[in-house]
Amino acid sequence: MRIFRHHLGAGALAGDSLMPLALAARGKTGADVEAFVRRARGAARRAGRQIGLDDVLAEIRQGRIAMSPEARRRSAIHEAGHAIVGRSLGCGALVDLSIHDGGGQAQFEYPVDGAATLPKLEATLATVLAGRAAEQIEFGGVSICSGFGPGSDLAQATALAHDIDLQFGLGKLGPYYVDPAERHLFLAGGLVDTAVDRLRGAYARARAVLETQTTALRAITLELAEVGYLSAQDIDRIMLDHPATASPAGTPVPALEMGAA
Repeated sequence: MRIFRHHLGAGALAGDSLMPLALAARGKTGADVEAFVRRARGAARRAGRQIGLDDVLAEIRQGRIAMSPEARRRSAIHEAGHAIVGRSLGCGALVDLSIHDGGGQAQFEYPVDGAATLPKLEATLATVLAGRAAEQIEFGGVSICSGFGPGSDLAQATALAHDIDLQFGLGKLGPYYVDPAERHLFLAGGLVDTAVDRLRGAYARARAVLETQTTALRAITLELAEVGYLSAQDIDRIMLDHPATASPAGTPVPALEMGAA
């Protein structure tokens, strides 16, 4: 937002939040922002009026259609699910949630490093699959976004489930490392079913957590869909205002502390 303010100057759009611009331009460079503002100023000048928020958004989108209200709500539900399960299971550090023209994003720093244990990895799996679980709870079905491409939730969860057995030595094979070039042999030999069972268990765990926190899920969804951005502190505030009804058996939900990872 600071880059937009710099190029707009102190007077232009002084009474408007620049958050929609920052979200729409996520991933763009400072030079891109300068060009968006310059072209928007030109369009407004030719129309004989002051520059408006929609002028800049039109330049950022360059013909892309804004997300529909229905798609925006589904995206907000999805990202809220990630946040609630991640915070409830103490999985990683939540940075923020956002919605932009291309969809939504829950930015986590997941604890998949050399110090990770099997319980941490299982909590990570539940968190990654929680967006899909949230959609199932709210809409009675899921969209394809969870499995939309190699960087999708399902792709990440499946890769992690495979790694538990084939690389980390924490699964069915025990303390055994499989060379990546030989993975297909082990997967064909029955470890696909093992990974599927692990993923189904993680999904069930995510859903169990969310079913105790439907009021928080809907409150986060409402605010995220309206504003487009929530920080980790915003998520903590909403979850504290809408506490879980109970912790499901076998799914410990630690007491939430403001700012806790």
